[in-house]
Amino acid sequence: MGHYYQEKIKTTGIDRNVYSAFETIRSKEKWSGPLYSSNRQTNGAEFFADAFSYYVTCGIVRADPAGTDAKATLQSQEYFDELAAKGWLFTR
Repeated sequence: MGHYYQEKIKTTGIDRNVYSAFETIRSKEKWSGPLYSSNRQTNGAEFFADAFSYYVTCGIVRADPAGTDAKATLQSQEYFDELAAKGWLFTR
């Protein structure tokens, strides 16, 4: 589902650079925990898909909210929060 949304975000013009944006975000947000440790995040598209799934399910992106970087702002969280505010994403 995340790959579908990522392509829709690109093709509708919401963010034509979503793939490169998430490649950059992925390189900055290599936190430990179940989201990143699945080792499927070989590129920005895979990172988007996993982060998207986690966000839609949990309402957050951070896999370990109590981790050492708990106070750091995550770009992926801000990105999905902005999409949610526009009515593009719904969380549980």
